[in-house]
Amino acid sequence: MGVVSHPYEFKLIKAKEITVDRLYQRKIQKSMVKEIVNNFDYHKVNCVKVVYREGQYFAFDGQQTTTALRSKFGDNYMIPCLVYYDVPTWIDEAILFEGTNDKKERKAVGIRDMWNSRLNRGDESATTIRKIVERHKMQLSIGHNAGTGVIRALEAIDKAYADLGEVKFEEMIDILHRAWNGTPESLTSPMIRGLAMFVKTYYGEYNKDKLVEKLSKPTALGAIVSGGGSGNRRGPVKYAEEIVGVYNNSLGKDSPKRLDIKKL
Repeated sequence: MGVVSHPYEFKLIKAKEITVDRLYQRKIQKSMVKEIVNNFDYHKVNCVKVVYREGQYFAFDGQQTTTALRSKFGDNYMIPCLVYYDVPTWIDEAILFEGTNDKKERKAVGIRDMWNSRLNRGDESATTIRKIVERHKMQLSIGHNAGTGVIRALEAIDKAYADLGEVKFEEMIDILHRAWNGTPESLTSPMIRGLAMFVKTYYGEYNKDKLVEKLSKPTALGAIVSGGGSGNRRGPVKYAEEIVGVYNNSLGKDSPKRLDIKKL
């Protein structure tokens, strides 16, 4: 078998020559760096993965290792690297960062770090989600901010957009904002998933203004949260059932406009 050619090579690079792009990389975790420095073992040092572009080396995997080795041994320490030459743009590099760190067998990059990368490189779905959320007077918690109108359940919001598409997703966000005005109890993962399931199942069947009116009643949110977390059918389905219950209770028992809960 002949020699296999790859678009990368192993190389020793001075620590000071390796750049980390802060637009998409997660923040340096001081505790992790300290642990590497204090418990340094040559046998456990992984190769840093870097992209060679425009005359510079950009680390897309191993920035904690790079920082630790530079701190322990100085700027001129020769760090073992895998250098990739087939990543022509910054956006390609950010995508590579996301893919490299989206592995279950290793310590995953936090969801907020992934979102930060996606937004900075202009990922279409992430950008659209943020625009819709902000259009309805709320915001995504890409940092560690919390409070009224701040959506921290980024995985839930991502899945909702994937399941609903842009039009129905905006319908869900509109309901969420108008009904509860961004109160933290309404922006949890179970609530977002449940409301997304409700919209997906009954879109076009309910009167949105009536739904918002009933959901915004003082006791409605508490009842949905309490009911959604009890019984055998916990999770999105149970929350969606509670929302159906609030809506149907506003209609007569024999009203043809009542929603069929069995559709969930």
